[in-house]
Amino acid sequence: MINDANPLRTGFTTGSCATAATAAALDLLLNAQHRKQVDFILPDGSSATMDIIFTTTENDTATAGVRKFAGDDPDITAGALICASVRLNNLAQIRFFAGDGVGTVTREGLQIPVGEPAINPVPRRMLSETVQKFTSSGVDITISVENGKELAAKTFNPRLGIVGGISIIGTSGIVRPFSHEAIQETIRISIDVAAATGINQLILVAGHYGMRAAESFYSTSHENIIEVSNEWDTALAHAQRKNIKPLLLLSHPGKLAKFILGYFNTHSKHSPSALPLVQHTAQELNIKITANSTTVEGLFQELSEPDKTRLAGVLAAKIKQSIIDKYTITDITVTLIDMQNHILASSGDNSKWQKK
Repeated sequence: MINDANPLRTGFTTGSCATAATAAALDLLLNAQHRKQVDFILPDGSSATMDIIFTTTENDTATAGVRKFAGDDPDITAGALICASVRLNNLAQIRFFAGDGVGTVTREGLQIPVGEPAINPVPRRMLSETVQKFTSSGVDITISVENGKELAAKTFNPRLGIVGGISIIGTSGIVRPFSHEAIQETIRISIDVAAATGINQLILVAGHYGMRAAESFYSTSHENIIEVSNEWDTALAHAQRKNIKPLLLLSHPGKLAKFILGYFNTHSKHSPSALPLVQHTAQELNIKITANSTTVEGLFQELSEPDKTRLAGVLAAKIKQSIIDKYTITDITVTLIDMQNHILASSGDNSKWQKK
């Protein structure tokens, strides 16, 4: 619970940080002003203020840096030094370049063309509008992020074909603590990239356990696996829009059984425990269970192998039917695994996926 008297703090996106740094660098380049703070405009038209860590000039280029404040969001780029270097050009164009720590797009399907720096459309608009407040001349903007290449290794960027660093992102300019927007957008982009590069056969997993199982049991490449966390609704709805098939869902019964109850966001804040449903299903199958188990994993651990297979098989079939009923996706396989990386059961044509 969050006490309303002490709410979680919002922060700034990398796009906002790049914009603030660009404003400070332009003021130095054009007006010889070393700013300690700058005001800038967010995408919704409201204004914000950010502290400037440093400003410097070298030859015809001015550079400014800001330290990213992410509020109370567990952002991988929190505290990163984000810098903008600006110089005038004779082309009457605003051009964007990737400095150290900012990635370059190498695969189709993203919002930015191949070969361009990974600076998303909204930050590009923010940067362009900032330039236009200072000058009508052409300006080259180079964005860099300290240790950005190392930070990118902890993100989805390598799998999306963004190499060399992080992306400069943000649609609102503001980071809201524990928002699901970032992962939802990443899921949609991952599916877009797959569709654009001709990858139709996808495996959806919740996280590292599912990733490990996919690589262990199925004949697939890393690009075919998409981590969805608890955002199954986002993934399934977008896969349906993009006509991605076949699909394989690979996860724990304690998570996917929530589909049967009508919950496709499986986070505990948004859905109840699947344990009562699994217990009831076991009883319907005359599988003896005790009242000791407090988790679905614990319930399965107390069962014999034949009973595990029977119970998981029924659950997998019901989960698959729930997906068909809601999303009309029919070319789908549901595979349930336990926490020891064992396959419990599958529903669907598993032969499309299994290693030969």
